[in-house]
Amino acid sequence: MDKHIVTTIEETHRLAHTVLSEYPRGGVLALTGELASGKTTFVQGLGHALGIKRLLSPTFTILRQYSSSPPLYHMDLYRLNSVQEALDIGLAEILSLPNAIVAIEWPEKITPILPQHTIHLDFVINPDGTRTISTRYGTKD
Repeated sequence: MDKHIVTTIEETHRLAHTVLSEYPRGGVLALTGELASGKTTFVQGLGHALGIKRLLSPTFTILRQYSSSPPLYHMDLYRLNSVQEALDIGLAEILSLPNAIVAIEWPEKITPILPQHTIHLDFVINPDGTRTISTRYGTKD
């Protein structure tokens, strides 16, 4: 497990760029943490690294897809009620796409269907306002 302390949005974006450079062909990123801990900011950093000018939160739409190389799928599952609901709207198919970046906020809602190779990132707000972002590669809880 790697731990990174970030103090600015720019540092969060740089970390996203670093993670992306380790998986240039894509992967599933499971982002956990409380509200306002930096998950969406991290995904915005992924988008910037992929040349996406404006990345919007999918809180109300559950999923946003961006045409980049590789394509970016940004999921916010906060409003999802069950794994079955995820299956019904086709999220399992997106999780199995080759050569795509799939960034998932609130992935604990779909733990049973996350791929074995999922990259887990845990975001913690520290008392001083900095964030600790811990990464685990290729494991499943």
